[in-house]
Amino acid sequence: MEAWLIPISFFSKRYFSINTLAIFPIAIYTLMLAYVIVTKHDSLSLIKFPKKALYFVLLFLLSQTAVDFFYFSKVKNDPGSPNLISGVFFGVYAVCFNIVVVALLVKFLISYSENAKYHFIKSFYISFCLLGLIVLLPQLLVVLTNFGSSWVNLIGRFFEERHAGRGDFYFMGSYTTTLRRINGLCSEASFLAAQLGIVFIPVLLASLKNRFNIFNGTRDNTGILNWILLIFVWIILLFAKTSTGILVIFLSLLIMFFFEKMDRKVLYFVLGIIAMFGVVAAYFTIQPIREIVNKYLLHKSGVSNRLGGTIGLIITFLHYPIFGVGNAYESYYLMKFVPKSTTNNWEFQDVFRQTGYPVQSEFFSFFAHFGLIIMIPFLIYIVRKILLAHNLKKNITNSRETNKEDLFHLTIIDAFYYFLIMYLCISFFSFGWFDNYYLVIFFFYLTVINNYANKRGIL
Repeated sequence: MEAWLIPISFFSKRYFSINTLAIFPIAIYTLMLAYVIVTKHDSLSLIKFPKKALYFVLLFLLSQTAVDFFYFSKVKNDPGSPNLISGVFFGVYAVCFNIVVVALLVKFLISYSENAKYHFIKSFYISFCLLGLIVLLPQLLVVLTNFGSSWVNLIGRFFEERHAGRGDFYFMGSYTTTLRRINGLCSEASFLAAQLGIVFIPVLLASLKNRFNIFNGTRDNTGILNWILLIFVWIILLFAKTSTGILVIFLSLLIMFFFEKMDRKVLYFVLGIIAMFGVVAAYFTIQPIREIVNKYLLHKSGVSNRLGGTIGLIITFLHYPIFGVGNAYESYYLMKFVPKSTTNNWEFQDVFRQTGYPVQSEFFSFFAHFGLIIMIPFLIYIVRKILLAHNLKKNITNSRETNKEDLFHLTIIDAFYYFLIMYLCISFFSFGWFDNYYLVIFFFYLTVINNYANKRGIL
């Protein structure tokens, strides 16, 4: 069953109005968890919920419910704010339910069998290759040549998540055929860039660093498979034509340089210099490259709205630092606090005023939404997991001999570090922070690290 966790998470299209519960994965994950509880009841100790986690969930629910009820009367007429039922019960409670189900399911499936983590990784690679062949490669062909539009539109019609309030993104059948940008099955290109950067690239980079083919569990000095996949991802990110994609490429290059062993740092540095000059030359000589930079990276309205939205979130947090303003009503406060100088563009005037101001920075939205009462315990939890991963890695590297199992876990630990780096940096932009593929891979890392730390007597 663990092999299905990642591929199921790709199908994020919402089929009715209740956002979190409307998507395919949470229904399947809930059924899978119920099946596990019924058929594996003798092993339910594997999914025992820690008391501290239970207290945190209760604190989250109580604080967010109280905040949403308190602020509802102020923002109920704002165009971007939901009603109390969809805001609280199908916003806060549904998100919490989704996270808990995924956490318990991943913990059990990965812990139940010693080979489960290897099955998960094999499925991880196979799922990405299938996504690339069935979805991403056809979209790339459409962007470059317009060949295969009917197939891309068919996939888009049934499986592509749609961005609320932006029907102009999809009026030709799909996001890709309309805007000539690659978006995978996500609602827009930047969300695909976040998905590739947070979910897939960390595993590829960690495998290359450790000279370990994590797919088949063998030492691999060339890393041909991972290099092919990484270069393919970079190409997809480039033709997603989004600043988030360029950020992901830049971050992956920095990670390769700073975390790589010394013998490859010089090579990567030289290649980086060559690539930098190549990009500059391409900007001045190749029209499509210049169009990508000017239209999608330096686009005035996009930069203004992102800057204004970020400033608005920071000011919102400073006004309501302890409890935040809730997970559903940020639009009202963004409209209130956004600098007026950043609102003189068509997107703000024609779209945001009618549909509400969307979150432009997830990082600052966490603090504005949830306040310090939630964010401080969560950050302490993350720091403790980083320290555990560090101690486990130190324990493994200090061993006299490093076997394949050790190399596998060293690779997972490095991938966990890169995951956190990518997530942190990308969170300064907007993406679906609680989408199921992020939850699945996050709890996979935590479960594998915890289990191996227990096995080696560190916990």
